[in-house]
Amino acid sequence: MALFLNLHQLYQLHQLDPSLKGEGIFIVDHTDIPTNQYAYSRHQFEGLLLGFVLKGTMRTQVHFSEYDVNEGDVILALPHLMIDVKAESENIEIITIGLSIDFISSIPYLWEFVNSDKVRLNPLIHFHSEKQDLQRDFILYLQRFYHSNSSDKKNEILRHHILALINMVVEAHIEEQSQEYLLRDRSTTIIDEFYKLVSKHALDHRDLGFYAKKLNLTAPYLTTLISEKTGKSALKWIDHVVILHAKSLLKTTDLSVKEISNRLNFNDPSLFCRYFKKHTLLSPNGFRQLV
Repeated sequence: MALFLNLHQLYQLHQLDPSLKGEGIFIVDHTDIPTNQYAYSRHQFEGLLLGFVLKGTMRTQVHFSEYDVNEGDVILALPHLMIDVKAESENIEIITIGLSIDFISSIPYLWEFVNSDKVRLNPLIHFHSEKQDLQRDFILYLQRFYHSNSSDKKNEILRHHILALINMVVEAHIEEQSQEYLLRDRSTTIIDEFYKLVSKHALDHRDLGFYAKKLNLTAPYLTTLISEKTGKSALKWIDHVVILHAKSLLKTTDLSVKEISNRLNFNDPSLFCRYFKKHTLLSPNGFRQLV
């Protein structure tokens, strides 16, 4: 059984002092992880997880593929994709950074990065040897700063540091040479194609039949496959993408709720408001007012 986690739940699992929390940001090292609760179980996080291996090696499954992650590497788990630690060396040192959907949706280029097929299919990043020491020093500094005493400017400073780190990761991903695409079975190929279709068409088509027809499958087969392999129904994946777009528009534009409703192809703003509240427990304006 997979665990589905949000940022608030991670704060609780790690028993973090509320005064140390960064807004939409979570940073812990390997020794802080409550292993009996989730670290060695299959789990999904509603935001972005970045695992920086500072020492040792590990084998991790992200989505449906397994990766050998070595010192100096970064493994990415995009929003709601399954992650499962299979094995690790005794000397492993990892710092994990989690970024909430709210944080991601407020930064356009980060939003594009986590919605990239290239990142989803190639979540392992190798930093060049000459940059590994710089990366390690920066990550260790970032962790210490995150757990330092709170101040009036702490969240603002932390946000700028995180953006600098993300730029380092994006740059390293672009520089990756001759990625080898792993062989995928038919089920994995179908799910990948479903994700691509949903990313492209979710705002225009929220009905399962559209995607089943595109994939030359029956709707019952598609929804059973998606549910069995990902732990989430196909309709919930469609809703997930729609909500991501809604959050991004609410956080990054001055469009009215009515205008956003129109962009998302809802016939009535009240329908959009009910839909958004059903999936987030907040009204669109309530979400927009969150710091």
